[in-house]
Amino acid sequence: MSLVAAIPCAGGIILFADSQETMSSDGARVERLKIDSHASHRSFLGFTAAGNTVEIIDALSADLASWWRASTASEPSTITAELSERLGAFYTRDSVVYHPRSPDDKLIYGLVGVMNANMRQPVAFRIRSTIVHPVMSPVMDGTDHTAVLPSFERLESSQLTPNDAIAAGLYAFYRVKRRSFYVGFDTDYLLMTRDGFHPSDRLITRVKETYISLMADEVGEGLLMDALQVHAPHDDVARKLGAKWSDKVRKLRDRLRYDEAVTLNRYFEDHGIDVRVDPGPAV
Repeated sequence: MSLVAAIPCAGGIILFADSQETMSSDGARVERLKIDSHASHRSFLGFTAAGNTVEIIDALSADLASWWRASTASEPSTITAELSERLGAFYTRDSVVYHPRSPDDKLIYGLVGVMNANMRQPVAFRIRSTIVHPVMSPVMDGTDHTAVLPSFERLESSQLTPNDAIAAGLYAFYRVKRRSFYVGFDTDYLLMTRDGFHPSDRLITRVKETYISLMADEVGEGLLMDALQVHAPHDDVARKLGAKWSDKVRKLRDRLRYDEAVTLNRYFEDHGIDVRVDPGPAV
């Protein structure tokens, strides 16, 4: 199993997934976010899933990509119906029915984001086996997700900027990773807008997670998610922390590689945060 989430935001949808292979004895890294696009990126699908049978997840990912390439649906109700029918057919395949894993291990908890030229903006769907629901608010599935579910699901994300929605998702994953042995490594995300899809850069994401974890340590675990609401974006929280926040950032200098420090400064500058980290000599 793994951890996946989706957050609708102003102008788009963001899919999240951790990158730790929980069924692997050596803790291998995996890529759980799948992207399929065609027609000059005017039509694309993003997919991620939590489940215990990797080959079934990969097969479903390929099947959904094939479905969306041929689909002309643009209304959520039509997409829901098509997706439900596709899932029903998938789960009756011999390769799934007669797979040696147990029925529970063959169930997939997935998130699908789609966009085409006939749509105003991307929409996402939550799938549990053959059941499909449009994503209207933040959702999370997978290992130990109940640790953050109440605060995560009450997040009023529809008016959040993509940047603040990403911060909320990274913070939620940070909290689960602190508690769970089975969720870890990098948190990957995929921002989907009408203009296209924008995968995360793992270096930048690590820096953002460090930034968010420091804020969480400072303001308390129970407060930061509420502070990410539209009336109090996360950069305002950083400003309010003042000198203590600056001291914590300065302590990063010895732990961050040179390029991470440079990226962190760029991130602070982009968000109007008056803090800089001395990157030291180039490595």
